[in-house]
Amino acid sequence: MRRVVLLIAGVASALVVAAAGTAGVQALITGAQIKDGTIQSRDIANGTIRRADIHLATLASLRGRAGARGPRGAIGPQGAAGAQGAAGLQGAAGPQGAQGAAGPAGPTGPAGADGGLVGYEIVTGAPLAVLGSDFVVTVAVTCPAGKVVLGGGANVADPLEEVSVASSRPTVSGSIYGWSVTVVNYGGDNTLTPYAVCANAA
Repeated sequence: MRRVVLLIAGVASALVVAAAGTAGVQALITGAQIKDGTIQSRDIANGTIRRADIHLATLASLRGRAGARGPRGAIGPQGAAGAQGAAGLQGAAGPQGAQGAAGPAGPTGPAGADGGLVGYEIVTGAPLAVLGSDFVVTVAVTCPAGKVVLGGGANVADPLEEVSVASSRPTVSGSIYGWSVTVVNYGGDNTLTPYAVCANAA
């Protein structure tokens, strides 16, 4: 039993000496002691070389020179029309332009209709005898067909006899126009003659 214990203790002492020796070797090796060209890719752990560890000239050589520009490609098909944008703000009103030259005079229009009375005439009715016994008497006259009445009245043959006009007015019966006069007779015999002023209808 004592022999086994001594054997284990000896092995442990050997491991301690070996570990100390390896650490000493790592501390003593420097870059100056490594022969150029002896370090290979397999000797470098992946991901341990950074950009800052590589010389700028080496980086430039790794990029290489740019190749010649290739020919321009064919024009692609036109894309679909986009949605209409929102309407912009209304611009300010521009300044008023100068007045243009006057245009040529137009042709003379046709002459208008005569503005005066057309077919003017005074129509006199038949005289009506008035007896002294007649108290209220009416006389009337009509215009020719197609004419309208503009005015009228009645003539008293004997103005010395007392006669009073009760009414004097235009009349119409369908398309026939005329004038009517009604008088009150306070005297003797007399004669009334009606008349009307007529003209063509427009």
